[in-house]
Amino acid sequence: MVHGELIGLIEITSKERGYDEKDKELMESLVDYIAPILRVRIQSIRNENERILMEKIRQKNEQRAHALLEIFQKPLSSKEELTGFTMEEAIKLTQSELGFIGYIDEHETTMSMYLWSRKAMQECTVDQRSVQFPLKDGGLWADAVKQHRAIIVNNYSKDDHNTKGYPAGHVLLPDLLAFPYFGTAMR
Repeated sequence: MVHGELIGLIEITSKERGYDEKDKELMESLVDYIAPILRVRIQSIRNENERILMEKIRQKNEQRAHALLEIFQKPLSSKEELTGFTMEEAIKLTQSELGFIGYIDEHETTMSMYLWSRKAMQECTVDQRSVQFPLKDGGLWADAVKQHRAIIVNNYSKDDHNTKGYPAGHVLLPDLLAFPYFGTAMR
């Protein structure tokens, strides 16, 4: 038995007369010859995959830093402009499609919708868009507020989540990240 890191398996099948010790010895000599080569190649692939991953992380961090810098440098011409810009940047940075921003009253009982993303406004066909939402009637987005923590759902249609369904014409949500924010928000 060979010791060391297991890096793979070679399987051969369907020999008419069956395999014997000579076939096993042939495979052992073949594996003894190619194992060091494969180990170097596999390590090279792992290193390249790690390099690619680190480059993606670096790019994402650079995008995030650039977006934050833009937000901080943006002239405060209006609350609407700054909030809209921030939401669109969050959508872009998370590679999302839709978003909204709402404000929670001081008693944490009602969310007042403030802004929907452009795409959400284009795709939503709800007849009477409400701007006031009682948290007691809300689903997962309300849980984020009630629990004071982010909620992540990557399969919104599964029945094991606190979903309350959609009103007719609501944009379908395959996944969701609801993120409460705290502090001295402009209201």
